[in-house]
Amino acid sequence: MSAEVPVPNSAAADEESTDTILDRLQRRPRIRRLADFGARHRNLVAAAFFFGGFLWDLLTLRRADAWLDNLLLASYLSALTALIVLTARVEFGDRPSGNRDRRLLRFRTVLRDATQFLMGALFSASVVFYGQSASLGRTSVYVVVLIALLVANEFVHRRRFNLTLLIALYFLAAASYLILLLPVLLLRVDFASFIGAGITGALLSAGLVWYVDTRCALPGRLTRTKAVAAVGGLFALLNVFYLTNLIPPVPLAMKYGGVFHDVYRSGEAYRLTYEAPPWHRFWSQTSDPFRHVKGEPVYCFAAVFAPTDLRERIYHAWQYRDERRGKWVETDRIPYEVVGGRARGYRGFTYKRTVHVGPWRVLVEDERGFVLGKVTFDIVPVDSVTAPMKTRLYY
Repeated sequence: MSAEVPVPNSAAADEESTDTILDRLQRRPRIRRLADFGARHRNLVAAAFFFGGFLWDLLTLRRADAWLDNLLLASYLSALTALIVLTARVEFGDRPSGNRDRRLLRFRTVLRDATQFLMGALFSASVVFYGQSASLGRTSVYVVVLIALLVANEFVHRRRFNLTLLIALYFLAAASYLILLLPVLLLRVDFASFIGAGITGALLSAGLVWYVDTRCALPGRLTRTKAVAAVGGLFALLNVFYLTNLIPPVPLAMKYGGVFHDVYRSGEAYRLTYEAPPWHRFWSQTSDPFRHVKGEPVYCFAAVFAPTDLRERIYHAWQYRDERRGKWVETDRIPYEVVGGRARGYRGFTYKRTVHVGPWRVLVEDERGFVLGKVTFDIVPVDSVTAPMKTRLYY
């Protein structure tokens, strides 16, 4: 006598075998309620992630030569590359038949959101680091471009899939990161490192287009041609930005600057002497306006960050405002060499004894004339300084 062995329902067995961890999580009441809330308030959630992600980068990204930060950004770029390939397979189907992977189709929205998140993370990091190197002037133009791309990234992925636009954004994100990374690796900040970063970003983008074309059923030759043309045009535009000083001299960055009555080294710190500010400017720790006694030196102190082991010549360009001609006139451009590695920047100072009455500024520049920052102040002639003096130590 034999017992009948129950035969499992094949459909049920197939369903159970394809049941993923994500499927089981989605059936949980709390997860379903959270998903429903996200679907109803998609714009609000996207805005929260946008500002939250940018704030997270602002608080956690430490310095351009930190290996942990670079490892994180490199992982973002690698994951973004893989996601673009997967997203293209979902949107265009596999070559040559054009059939779409049913497993990937289930994660179509997730793939788009993840692509958007990683693209935004790379642009957000670039805004943080480029913003540290930019001054209020021409070099801030590229920072404004990055901010615009960061904001635009939150909207372009919600529309119809556009491979050309996605590859263009990918190139800008990759090139912006590589412009930061290569000076750290090569220990030089110059046009060679910049052009190398651009070429590497262009090759990565072209390689991505080629791989997508070999795996996906792209709608004709025009799609890949437009993507490659977009990368070539943006590469040329980046070079124009660089040659016209519209891109900050990353990863160099001015951490601190001010004008003082006396500056000298005291052990591991620099002792900075300045006039005690009035009560309503209690936060000020620099002498502006500078009450100047004839013959007294005026000191400009600045701390400039550079990556570890990098040596770079920095200049203090002293300029006064010629009100009659309505322009700034340079009187001196004094150099000194900075050595990278200090988180608070390599410290240095210059001084002048002969100064005119009126507005002054000291531009802190690199060897190519890129402005890292500026120190502005007014010279007010006096017979003697009667205001009490204060000192601060800058380590």
